[in-house]
Amino acid sequence: MRTNIYSAILSDDLANSQVSPYEFTVPDVLRNAGYISAMFGKFHLAGPDNNPYNFGTPSALGWDYFDGFLAGAPPPIDSTVGGQFASGTYTCGFVPNADTGGADFGACYAPDLSCTNLKRDTTHSTPGRTCMESGGILVPKQNCTQLPPSLNFLVGNGYYAANRVINQTDGTAVQLQLNDPAARGYVLETTNKSAISWINTQNNLQKSWMATVSYATIHTPYQQPPSSLLPKTEADTSGLQCTGNDTKNEAATRILSNQMLEAMDTEIGNLLVQTGLATFNGDGSLNYHPENTNTTVIIIGDNGTFAPGVKAPFDPNRAKGFVYQTGVWVPLIIAGPQVVAPGRNVTAMVNAAD
Repeated sequence: MRTNIYSAILSDDLANSQVSPYEFTVPDVLRNAGYISAMFGKFHLAGPDNNPYNFGTPSALGWDYFDGFLAGAPPPIDSTVGGQFASGTYTCGFVPNADTGGADFGACYAPDLSCTNLKRDTTHSTPGRTCMESGGILVPKQNCTQLPPSLNFLVGNGYYAANRVINQTDGTAVQLQLNDPAARGYVLETTNKSAISWINTQNNLQKSWMATVSYATIHTPYQQPPSSLLPKTEADTSGLQCTGNDTKNEAATRILSNQMLEAMDTEIGNLLVQTGLATFNGDGSLNYHPENTNTTVIIIGDNGTFAPGVKAPFDPNRAKGFVYQTGVWVPLIIAGPQVVAPGRNVTAMVNAAD
């Protein structure tokens, strides 16, 4: 009622159901104080459909730079693996190993049809997953000397092939096609790499800045993150099914959601370290002293947990969409030199419009 936005801004909503460019946004406020602002990752405030600003809606709403995706979530998983199989064959978007109905070797094709032979070994525990993580598509039980297949690189694949939109500081806006290598690969890594580059550029120019880094996880679809972002003790989940709305697959869904959260946690650490706000200790933990920086860091979640990902002792029937604890209880962490009494748990009620 307060914002006049009555839904989750779906792709077919009219412009007057999206965030108005006449709203005075945080980037607008900060610009008056000499700040430059950028946003990375999930946008989901307006556009591109039924909106006069099309792919330039982040710029219209005040951000000086944007690199991410406008939709509310990554696209569905490509269970056909580039059109090779019937829909629903491989629910995680890659060919698993032979012992779970896939293949232990194959030809990994990049969008330009350059090719690498992959086989199951200590380096590539699941060739199909390795290929997907590199932005490619594995043709199982073939090698690169055979005739290149007809693969569809224009189909979204969850967190590994998602439409990427960039708004430049001069106002130009472009959407990268899914067969562009820059639109392929794990979206959290893409988001982090772009944010780190932009933040370090502003630091080198000694500019005051605000960066909103909106990670896509742990939204549906539930899909394996790169093993490089997980603790070495994590179990190999390459053989699991990625049917996040299937109540028969709840155990796998909860394992995948845990790993997606672990991957995001890793990337938050990488963001802080690679922008000079922290360092890594020898055991991999963060050496972070916000009181010694000139930067405020805010971590916030956007809504409660999706029911299939809810874990005991909480009730999945009182999750996202319901005004019970699992539906409204989200993280809020604030750190920085302006926090005069750090280390506290604050019990005051806080509200954020999702």
